[in-house]
Amino acid sequence: LVTLAEARVHCRVTHDHEDTLIAGYVQAASAHIDGPFGVLKRAVMPQTLEVRAHVFSAFDRLPCGPVQSIESVRYIDHTGTEALLDDTVYGLAEDRVHLASGARWPAVRGDAAGIRVRYVAGFDAVPAALRQAALLLIGQWYAVRMPINVGNIVSELPHGVRALLAPYKIWRF
Repeated sequence: LVTLAEARVHCRVTHDHEDTLIAGYVQAASAHIDGPFGVLKRAVMPQTLEVRAHVFSAFDRLPCGPVQSIESVRYIDHTGTEALLDDTVYGLAEDRVHLASGARWPAVRGDAAGIRVRYVAGFDAVPAALRQAALLLIGQWYAVRMPINVGNIVSELPHGVRALLAPYKIWRF
């Protein structure tokens, strides 16, 4: 999400003695924020993801948007053979895979993960708030190197980071 040079400037480090340490913080902050396992449960940096299901209707909304493009849709047909779905059969709109006008979904065997959608997701440009959140995390980890303890309350994330991340979190209801 940020470069080593940006992290060094943010931490006010003018030497390269701790580059390995700071680079580790950069990677950790990126992993904490970005991707399907990050705190936001969404793609921040462009990345290729794959989701599987047993019916085409399961792809009404692809997880970890914003979705940039669909690379492929593969499925196990009714005979048990893997097939590549022609891209004229479907389209992409607002992170949703939809059936093209006049097209029909092919017959599938119904395997639990028999349909696979491979797609590219992430922002074209990382939002400034997410870059700042990564820098705050890196700076906190560099300066304190342990959770913050105020009285009897231990906070692992600075409140400023939570506030910056909140608008980007995907909530499931």
